Amino acid sequence: YVRIGSGNKLVRDPKRLTRMLANEKVKWSLHTVRSRLARKRQYCQFFTRFGKCNKSDGKCPYIHDPDKVAICTKFLKGSCLNENCKLTHK
Repeated sequence: YVRIGSGNKLVRDPKRLTRMLANEKVKWSLHTVRSRLARKRQYCQFFTRFGKCNKSDGKCPYIHDPDKVAICTKFLKGSCLNENCKLTHK
């Protein structure tokens, strides 16, 4: 670590062989956290379209809202006989 005249320190980045100012490292950390939080506020595209998500056991970072699932096209035609249909019949 090296102190610079304004009080900032140079910090080693473990992922790179470069050094960056400490305040830049903090900004990048905040950016990473904010982007992860923003991802949790979005709906899962797979769950919304197909009624199921391949990432089971709660590992999907997106929202699974059963009210936002696509409408079954066979139901609209009156021909959906599947009792376990994952799409909306409302």
